[in-house]
Amino acid sequence: MAIERKFSLMNFFYGLGAAVILIAALFKFVGWKHADVLFMVGLIGEAIIFLVAGLQPVPRYVDRPGADPAAEQFQLTRESVDALRGKKINSTPESANALRELNLMLNTLNEASRKLDELTERYETQNKEMELQRAEYRKQIESVRTHIEATRKRLNELERSTG
Repeated sequence: MAIERKFSLMNFFYGLGAAVILIAALFKFVGWKHADVLFMVGLIGEAIIFLVAGLQPVPRYVDRPGADPAAEQFQLTRESVDALRGKKINSTPESANALRELNLMLNTLNEASRKLDELTERYETQNKEMELQRAEYRKQIESVRTHIEATRKRLNELERSTG
């Protein structure tokens, strides 16, 4: 699906309205005159722009041949699978092409599966490392708690002995 990019008058007015509102905010923060007027002009302008934009028809994108090679390759592969169903595989060029396409598709799926397995393995390793770190942090926290409790007891003893 190809999308052609060109200058859009609506986008220009969106930007212009936003710029006026930002400048009005600057005026307001600094305490300069006419900040309220700029806010009103910017907000009314944005409201009009949004109203006009809401009334515009939604653009429709039309698929053109050659616009999406992946979709075309999938279609070719699907047609190859459909062509092979219920037929003997013989040595015709069409069958050879269909088998090549199927082989390419299988190789792509195998590669994606391998990468997914690697990613899963990495996540599992990181999860185990995080669990070990969590256990170490728990030990350290418990040690700190014990130390704080011992310090509290000493402080209480000191207060009693001085008090």
